[in-house]
Amino acid sequence: MEKTVNFYGNNKDFVIYKGRKYYYENYSGSISWYFDILKLLSDKNYYNETIISLEFNRFEIIYDYQYKRKKLFLPVSKELIEYYSTTKEFENSKTIRLTNIHINNNVNSFYEFSIEVIIDNFRTGFQRSFAFEDKIYIETPENEFLKSQMTQLFGEPENIPELDGEKYDSGKKFFFNIVSKSRIDKIIGVKKYRDTSTIGQPDGEKFTGIEEELVLDLNNFDENIYKIFEDHGMLEIQR
Repeated sequence: MEKTVNFYGNNKDFVIYKGRKYYYENYSGSISWYFDILKLLSDKNYYNETIISLEFNRFEIIYDYQYKRKKLFLPVSKELIEYYSTTKEFENSKTIRLTNIHINNNVNSFYEFSIEVIIDNFRTGFQRSFAFEDKIYIETPENEFLKSQMTQLFGEPENIPELDGEKYDSGKKFFFNIVSKSRIDKIIGVKKYRDTSTIGQPDGEKFTGIEEELVLDLNNFDENIYKIFEDHGMLEIQR
């Protein structure tokens, strides 16, 4: 049965904090999540686990200051949650975004998750296409041997629709091979682990050198491996 692959990201960072996985914004030193407003107000155990045990005890406000977007973090209380749940901004929302700004000592794991594809035994990175639902873009390398190999496999590279208005605006033009998703044989997930002691450091969140690869063979489908990709919000496969 033919599978339709929807990619939602090529590269994301994650932390495992107190045994739970969260998306992580590089150098932020913090994590955010959406929590049920009514449950926070009515369920004492849920409130205590969220605010006290997991330390999601800051409410994030985005505001403009001197033409720059800034973040302000307010200490969380039931009164604050109740107040903001009645404001116009939240009138149609059932959740509230809370932030933990002190995760350093409780991070179990910290890693980058990226994906590549294998097509006709050729392994490569790629970009999602926003112009074609059934295509991906593979950037043409400068290496002449690889460029020749890719031309034989995928045809002549071209400027993609998303960059059409930009191709004359800079000295460098970017060309890609536009490739059908149906040609993908395998999807490779690469976990590159970072040093948990460097989390939030502005001079760099260092890699440890430890890597792990996951191979999802679309012709010999493994549901368990697929669930890992899906659970990380990287892709969805319709069958």
